[in-house]
Amino acid sequence: MEQGRIPVDRQFDLEFRYHEKDSAFKYFNRKFEVALVKKGVRKTAVFQVDNSDVKNMMPSYYVATDTGRVRKLNVGLSSLNWNEIKSNLVESVVTQFDSIDRENLKKAVGKLHSPKL
Repeated sequence: MEQGRIPVDRQFDLEFRYHEKDSAFKYFNRKFEVALVKKGVRKTAVFQVDNSDVKNMMPSYYVATDTGRVRKLNVGLSSLNWNEIKSNLVESVVTQFDSIDRENLKKAVGKLHSPKL
């Protein structure tokens, strides 16, 4: 499993996990998770993209609410292009959180490589 952390700014990091190859995942060949993590004493994921549902090839976007629950977002993906997924990630995070600088987030997301093997 590949995993790592990419700093976005003083408040947030991007954490990614690319699991081993699995034939259950049709397009990307393996499970992936990308989470925006708020730094602090307890690291908290505030936004996440993953393809954990093997029945659906499209990745799902989740955001944490103020009450601690997780809400699934509908971002309207029309393709499985990794660059489109990354740009939708940037746009979704910027619309959800005002405190994040778009350019810093774009640079951090640009360092992610495709999970497809």
